[in-house]
Amino acid sequence: MNRILHKCYQAFFNQWARRAFCKKMEKSLSGGRKLWEPNFGHLEETRILSNEQRQAAQDLWKSRFPVSSLFTCEYHAFYTLATGHFDAHYIPDSLYYNLIDLGFSNRTRGRAIDNKCLYAKLFPQAKQPETIACRMNRSWVDRDYCSISEKELRDQLDAVDEVVIKFANESMGGKGVFFLSGNNLSQQVFDLIKDENKDIVIQKVLKQHPDLAKLNPASVNTIRHLTFLENGKAKVYSSILRMGINQSRVDNASSGGITCGITASGRLKPVAYAVSGKKYELHPSSEISFDSITVPSFEASIKFVENLHESFPLFRLVSWDIAIDENGEPVLLEPNLYYGELDFHQLNNGPLFGEDQDRILSEVQWTIPEAFYPRYGY
Repeated sequence: MNRILHKCYQAFFNQWARRAFCKKMEKSLSGGRKLWEPNFGHLEETRILSNEQRQAAQDLWKSRFPVSSLFTCEYHAFYTLATGHFDAHYIPDSLYYNLIDLGFSNRTRGRAIDNKCLYAKLFPQAKQPETIACRMNRSWVDRDYCSISEKELRDQLDAVDEVVIKFANESMGGKGVFFLSGNNLSQQVFDLIKDENKDIVIQKVLKQHPDLAKLNPASVNTIRHLTFLENGKAKVYSSILRMGINQSRVDNASSGGITCGITASGRLKPVAYAVSGKKYELHPSSEISFDSITVPSFEASIKFVENLHESFPLFRLVSWDIAIDENGEPVLLEPNLYYGELDFHQLNNGPLFGEDQDRILSEVQWTIPEAFYPRYGY
């Protein structure tokens, strides 16, 4: 009887996990379609990809899908149509977020750790924007993590010209980031956050390197490095520059910004992309040619993030947002410990892990992850 009950329970949980996994995969694809359709309409695989190309993608990926019927060549069609180049090794976004990224990044751990108030403690060796104060669990501390009163904080705020306020948890895509300046700054700050119970970071606004400010001076235009940790050594596998447009204060692709791949020499590639796949040969606001710009201190920024990742091996796949300040020094803005974005890497630089992709992905368990199984209690 116990064995029969065990089999019934197992069948129930397997079916539940399969349904949850399918729902997430389909949601990922649906989200992609919403982005693609303004530029490309419905991506008809048979019109964009040849039979040989579709077969190559299916041979490489279909066997790796835990539910093989979910495989679609739409991602390959999107990347091929946007870039003009087909490669069977493009990683389907749905598989990346719901299995590969999940396999290399512990999201439960990530959600607990990834709090902007803690970055100075997690990465004390890294230069970071100057913090004025943090609010954690409704209590204020200064940049040295010493408790301060609201009056002390107001005095500090009224002594500066401009601040940036960031919600400390999951302020993705530029959401939860606010710039304030002008008279009576402290009152502006407290008016903004009065109805918010979230943890908050208040920082001075970073001055970026003038070579990067040329592209869009209103936003701090940042490098996104993706690193993978293997046998204690971190390696950068893709680097792009994120740029704001139309005087936007944020450079996030999901907030309307654009991205451009960075070559090994630090020079930008000739073409940039919006998250929808729209292509730009000049910056739409400054009209600067992308490949006329060389990212300052690019090699130093690579060493910077590789050293940071090696000192922080809790996560194997990390996406780092790095600014280059006016003195040419790399500055850590944020480590993305999960959901680190895939599309702009593959639009600009091709398949994510390059020639190491087959070896890296050989570590992935091609089954429905435990995260999709129901949990009860603690």
